[in-house]
Amino acid sequence: MFRLSAICVATLLLAPAAFAQDTPRVDTVAQAPTLDAAARAQVIDALVRHLNDYYVFPDVAAKIEVALRDKQKRGAYDGLVRRQDFAEALTADVRAAGNDLHLGVRASDTPMAPEPARDKTGPAPDEARMLARMKELNYGLGGIEKLPGNIGYLEVRGFVPVKHAEQALTAAMTQLADCDALIVDLRRNGGGDPAGVAFLTSYLFDQRTHLNDLHWREGNRTEEFWTRADVPGKKFGQQKPVYVLTSSKTFSGGEEFSNNLKVLQRATLVGETTGGGANPGRGHQLTPYFSAFIPNGRAINPITKTSWEHTGVAPDVKVAASDALAVAQKMALEKLAAAASDPQHAKSLRATAAALGSPVRADSQVIKVAPAVLDGYIGRYQVSPKMIIDITRDGDRLYGQAQGQPVMELFAKSDTEFFVREVDAQVRFNKADDGSPQLVLIQNGRNMPGKKLN
Repeated sequence: MFRLSAICVATLLLAPAAFAQDTPRVDTVAQAPTLDAAARAQVIDALVRHLNDYYVFPDVAAKIEVALRDKQKRGAYDGLVRRQDFAEALTADVRAAGNDLHLGVRASDTPMAPEPARDKTGPAPDEARMLARMKELNYGLGGIEKLPGNIGYLEVRGFVPVKHAEQALTAAMTQLADCDALIVDLRRNGGGDPAGVAFLTSYLFDQRTHLNDLHWREGNRTEEFWTRADVPGKKFGQQKPVYVLTSSKTFSGGEEFSNNLKVLQRATLVGETTGGGANPGRGHQLTPYFSAFIPNGRAINPITKTSWEHTGVAPDVKVAASDALAVAQKMALEKLAAAASDPQHAKSLRATAAALGSPVRADSQVIKVAPAVLDGYIGRYQVSPKMIIDITRDGDRLYGQAQGQPVMELFAKSDTEFFVREVDAQVRFNKADDGSPQLVLIQNGRNMPGKKLN
């Protein structure tokens, strides 16, 4: 609830070398600060040409061209003088006509510089900036921790090219290798490098395994992706349970990871059906101010001979994305308890699962709690030496705020149990062992009690 962070994965979607083809042609006529008819026509002409030259399905490219030309002829774009507005309109139209969420047009307020010459002594300036950004974003990795019950948790927000991410991924998986179960969180994963998907998956299999194929329009060729028999560090292995968390925002490479493990029956997917984008591609510069992302390949699962394009990847256990972690953790604890040979250990695991409470569904009914009851919760709670949560009331609504974080409304599911809609967290009010009032913050599989300070 009170651990908010953000990561931008757009650079990860455009960066992978596996998606790159030959250097696109660039129209060099500079555009005016606002768009006129000639500038709009220039962008449409370039977009149509690149679609016909590179889009994975030539017949669909032709269909998109017809739709764009028809709108252009009818004057649908005539009133669009801002670059961003024009790019958004083109994006909506190419996606509607092509039924492909990877398609998109982007506008820039300043001219996009041509690809700079590479310095023989180091990476090109753009590559150096991209590498610095990857370091800043921890190579696509979010939280890495061991949850109660010796359950590993790894959040992957984007799959960075292996040559950059190998060391970080190896360190993360080695840290979690001795866990008894693993939860991989892809709820905010927007995609990335298919080779990165294969590399991470290699830690979950004991032998070399065929994961996915990509068929590229150029050369009419198919590229196979397999796990590696040997990887740096220590493998998690193939015998222990794995759970993958998904949401409607899980997309592209995140969907491939999910689909691969689901088809191979290596993991249990928990959460929501994913976004439905299976066609990889790359960026193409259209004019100095406009570029387009155009898929030039399609995914083919070697077992089903299908992909998740349009349909998304359906979870094995369908719950709201905000509930997925708690549900997966309870499933893992119960599975480990059932397999435990030591009765005391099994009892401890079940107690940990029970302490998580009942996950909150997206459609959970919110109840009203009497203001007099809410008044008993108002105050400051010391959850940790560095975390104090303030609880306040406004009418019949209760609010919580950790120091330095936004105020969030607490929604009641009982007189003592509340949940937050913005993030995956719950709050429970009860008495400590000494009888004093306390708050329990339930987040990321942990129960964190805090005594009331006033």
